[in-house]
Amino acid sequence: MTIQSFPLHHAWLPILTECGPPPTAAQREVAAGNAAAQVGMAQFNACKQEVRVRPELAALLPHLPDPVTGQYSMAQMTNETRPTFKEATLFVSWFDAMNAP
Repeated sequence: MTIQSFPLHHAWLPILTECGPPPTAAQREVAAGNAAAQVGMAQFNACKQEVRVRPELAALLPHLPDPVTGQYSMAQMTNETRPTFKEATLFVSWFDAMNAP
């Protein structure tokens, strides 16, 4: 038995999902789309991690966003040093690897 909550004025009303009508075709289509999107995101995250652990890109790790949140740290955002030619070349390699089909 699962319970979902739906807003009712400013209160939450628990409703047993088994007691409601079966999902409509549109609801099933949305659920299938969401499932496919979750599979796609899992594959993308696995690919991102695979690229991050490449030894030739290790020098870039301090400059890449957090792998979980995708956000840069405050230290990274305030870093005013210019990248070396090697770092710039590695960044291009990283970018290409992240956007490869």
